[in-house]
Amino acid sequence: MASAARRTIAPETQYSAFLKLRLNGAGESAKRNSVNILKQYITRANEIIGERTPDEQKYDHEVIRWMRKGKSISKAIAKANEKYPTEALQVDNDNLADVQAHYEYLANHDAINEKLDALKKIGLES
Repeated sequence: MASAARRTIAPETQYSAFLKLRLNGAGESAKRNSVNILKQYITRANEIIGERTPDEQKYDHEVIRWMRKGKSISKAIAKANEKYPTEALQVDNDNLADVQAHYEYLANHDAINEKLDALKKIGLES
């Protein structure tokens, strides 16, 4: 798993702008721009998250699942470490804030993807 301490957090504003344009019935030119914004967001998110193995993705989802249940990042990582010991992440006080920011970003990214999937299902996003 790549070091979470080197990752940065990108703002969610690109997606928000995209969603507003799509839902407000913007013209074709604006819709093309919104698709470009979405592509830019996805490209940037992929750069931040990096390539992950399927096991790393499962581990990350387990951390996020526990965070969504209200657990602290330390407890969420401990729970994920129990379930996926081969992917266990060792965190100390020096990098805890960076790791937390990374997983908060991943959680937000997952939420954005869920919203995009919902838009696809109702035909508002191609």
